[in-house]
Amino acid sequence: MRRASPHFLPATLVVAGLALPTGVTSAASAEALQPPMLPLLVQAGETARGTAKSGQASLSESARKFVEEAGKSNLLEIQLGQVADNKAQSDRVKQFGQQMVKDHAKADAQLVEVVEPMGIKVAKQLDEQGKQKVERLRKLEGREFDEAYMEEMVQAHQKDIESFRKQAEGGDNPKLKEYAENTLPVLEEHLKQAKEISETMQGGAAGRAGPDAPAGR
Repeated sequence: MRRASPHFLPATLVVAGLALPTGVTSAASAEALQPPMLPLLVQAGETARGTAKSGQASLSESARKFVEEAGKSNLLEIQLGQVADNKAQSDRVKQFGQQMVKDHAKADAQLVEVVEPMGIKVAKQLDEQGKQKVERLRKLEGREFDEAYMEEMVQAHQKDIESFRKQAEGGDNPKLKEYAENTLPVLEEHLKQAKEISETMQGGAAGRAGPDAPAGR
């Protein structure tokens, strides 16, 4: 009787130098050698949420306040612009209102793009003060509306420019600082136009009265 040669041992008994029990399948071996995927997916989700929370926590109180005020200002000027488009008597005031809707909708979208990855939400509704301003102007008609709307636009953009300039010059978040720097020239142009329109309307009113108009008693 011949002895079996050691060179003909079954291949299933030796895998990478380790003896495996006969009958273990390759699929089972692969499963045993690979780490489970579920804990990795859970870990990835926690990491993503942690990144958002970290970004939110990294914003200073002044940066958060800027985001809140910028969002509310954009909403107010969009809604007032829509009212002006519908109610303005002057074509120039109507066109200005249309420009406010366009420019501030763009500014709002850019703000959302900057802060939402940080876990910060931009205002989607007017606050009570903003709602009152919209309702007050909606009740006005004709030239009275035009003058009141343009006066509101001068005041609103003066306030906006002060806030955006402060953020652009001394903001502590690079992305918000860049947003303020890029938006500031647009706001300054809005203020320039608003003043010009408002002054033209006031000059027209004075001209209609005339130097010989009777003085009130």
